[in-house]
Amino acid sequence: MENFLLEYRDPLFGILVFLILVFIVSFFSYWWAWYKRKEQDDEIARFFAKFEESADEEILNIEKEKDTKKAFLLLASAFERSGDFEKAIAIYVNLSKSEEKPKERQELLKKLGFIYFKAGFLEKSREIFLESLKFYPRDKEALRFLMVIYERLQQYDKAKEVLESLEELGEGKEEKNYFKALDIVKNMKNDDKTLLEIYKNSSLHVRLIFEYLFKKDPKKAWEKLKSKDYKKLSDLFWNLPKENVDMNVVKKSDFLSQLYSAKGYARLKNESEVFEFDVLLNLNKDIADLDFEYICEECKQVFPFSFSRCPSCLIARSPKVELMLTKKRGNNEESISFQ
Repeated sequence: MENFLLEYRDPLFGILVFLILVFIVSFFSYWWAWYKRKEQDDEIARFFAKFEESADEEILNIEKEKDTKKAFLLLASAFERSGDFEKAIAIYVNLSKSEEKPKERQELLKKLGFIYFKAGFLEKSREIFLESLKFYPRDKEALRFLMVIYERLQQYDKAKEVLESLEELGEGKEEKNYFKALDIVKNMKNDDKTLLEIYKNSSLHVRLIFEYLFKKDPKKAWEKLKSKDYKKLSDLFWNLPKENVDMNVVKKSDFLSQLYSAKGYARLKNESEVFEFDVLLNLNKDIADLDFEYICEECKQVFPFSFSRCPSCLIARSPKVELMLTKKRGNNEESISFQ
């Protein structure tokens, strides 16, 4: 017993025991990491297998030796742009079989989710992004798509939960105000004070807020809207019924005076520095009218409809409004109604 205690007190013996323990811990850590990685890969593979039934057989049977991964991705992108989503899905499913890197497989999974999102299959897209986030919960792009999916499904509480995760990662600061305003507008809550407080701090969501206020309380809308934001709502003013127009406010603004003179609601100006207004002021009102295009100031994409969140880059922000001369529509062809 005494000999054992002497050996135990020997520094070399202690170092040996320490090294053995380090080896055991390292071995089990390595084994556990390998096991979890394999389990993750198997789960992603099983998830991809769900989509093989709908995949195009011609694409699935392409021999990968003849084409590089980059070529496959370019082909998938081409199919996606042309609207042939089934073939794009088939390529991503096919590539996932030969991809060994977990991060790359996760990227393919996100691409698959994006295609379903773009095609309008929101439930399928939601399922894919949730699966992706199981393995990479700090993926900002996947979280953003999931938040927008919940928004489009009108599941705003879940969208706010995802937003909380984005905020933890330093993202989505402005989204919080957007969802506050959206909740009031969509649920017709009597909370104009909160809407106006949001607008006071930032005009990013001016369209969402004032489209609602001009329908609900035009008098308050005219009172609270700042003159610097008039051009952002040109289409709203143009299509506003005459009885909802506050001429006292209009007369104080050169831009609004020109707009409503061109519209024919009043004759406050005979000319305008805005080309489209000037043309209408000098034309027969029965043959010409204004139409509008909407430009995302983030990604510069142009759309024929207004939005509070860009359909392309998904940024929650009011668009820039561009004026266009067009042929006069009949009364039954008006595109926007404020009834």
